[in-house]
Amino acid sequence: MDIQFKDRGLRVHLDGAVAPVRDEGSEPVLGVSVPVDRDTLIDRWYVHRIRLE
Repeated sequence: MDIQFKDRGLRVHLDGAVAPVRDEGSEPVLGVSVPVDRDTLIDRWYVHRIRLE
């Protein structure tokens, strides 16, 4: 599942089976099961995570 909140500049990725889409104009928010590639951590130094209960 990929949800984009354009007015807030957020893109939420909840499905770990689907690779996240990286946009220049949006801040990625990843579900806990979504893997983060090494290059993203090197470039950004951080990722936002979300867990739904």
